[in-house]
Amino acid sequence: MTYMINGSEQTTAINPLNGDVLIAYRSSSDIKLDVYQNELTGCGPRVSATITDAHAYARFGRTSNYLVTVSDEFAAANDVAVTLSTPGTALDLANASWTCIGSDPSVLCPASSGTGASLGSVALQPASTMTWIVSVPVRTATADETAELDFDATGATTANDVDALVIFRSGFDVINSDGTQ
Repeated sequence: MTYMINGSEQTTAINPLNGDVLIAYRSSSDIKLDVYQNELTGCGPRVSATITDAHAYARFGRTSNYLVTVSDEFAAANDVAVTLSTPGTALDLANASWTCIGSDPSVLCPASSGTGASLGSVALQPASTMTWIVSVPVRTATADETAELDFDATGATTANDVDALVIFRSGFDVINSDGTQ
């Protein structure tokens, strides 16, 4: 990107190898190049995490299915460790199961499926995405009022999904209802 600042032409670019921001200044008297390292400017490899089960409610004794996605939003590769956690006792992570459905042909699933809280470590390529479907049983007895599943990925802010726990919310007349509508 090139633009004028105070009569000087300025060009900004991002080094695709390491994410550094390069700024070149050119005026009638001199040429200057500044390099801002990604750790200092916050422009470095950014990993984002999302999780949703598309419901506001979870039923005791049922299984909640979550769509979990991790993305590398920058032009640098990242090795990302992906884990699930829960602050309460409503969800049974020991009996959770997951299936990696990929998303990006440049990224291979660490494993096609598995159980437990660790989804493995994935080598994200620049500007790539990886997606899992995670099934987590909701315990039949818990003092918790909500079921919260947290999704942690190296370099990303923790994402979470929180559902209110219900015995049965929708009526029998709701077609294909799982009781959480």
